[in-house]
Amino acid sequence: MAHRTNLAVQSLSSLLLVIHLEHLLQTLHNYFAHSPKRHLEFTKLVEMLETKENKIIWNVKARWISMLSPAKRLMAKYKTLIVKMTLNNLTSQQAKQNYEHLCDLQILLGLAYVLPLLEFVHVLIKFA
Repeated sequence: MAHRTNLAVQSLSSLLLVIHLEHLLQTLHNYFAHSPKRHLEFTKLVEMLETKENKIIWNVKARWISMLSPAKRLMAKYKTLIVKMTLNNLTSQQAKQNYEHLCDLQILLGLAYVLPLLEFVHVLIKFA
């Protein structure tokens, strides 16, 4: 049942909005995962802003529903990510692109739309 539900939801992966969301999650993860310095700076910023969970989660492409945890973390750390990308905006083209994606209204609205759907499907899969 869980596999069938995931296959049904996976059909949404062809939507442009979902493609943009997956790309944003991937680029944010790569931005921090491939640079210990950036990750350390982000960790310090998270601690300074007194928030928890200082890591951007990897989105596993094998299962569409796996986008739930990274998307929730993105929303939880949105302000911190904006601050970090703003600070690095002048020195890094990648930070500038991430900042533009984070400020893209279509992506933000899409994330707000997709998150409840992902949570519902996650509950459905756990129930099955």
